[in-house]
Amino acid sequence: MEGHTALVHTAAASSVGIMLNKVCIKEGVALVNIVRKQEQVDLLTKLGAKFVVNSSSESFKKDLYKAIDATGATLAF
Repeated sequence: MEGHTALVHTAAASSVGIMLNKVCIKEGVALVNIVRKQEQVDLLTKLGAKFVVNSSSESFKKDLYKAIDATGATLAF
């Protein structure tokens, strides 16, 4: 993550996404999570994720821009 202070992760409710959330929370790294269902938003929020956006939401693009602006994320995968 050299030179980056925050991440954007797609498929964030996957097993890897859940593990990444735990690591980022522990290390204090901002993480923008992208999911496709409200249930996944609820799951990640319950685990402590601060920025979770639902790609199925009508406000997805606005929510994503807002989360990226808040975190300064410059790396996505």
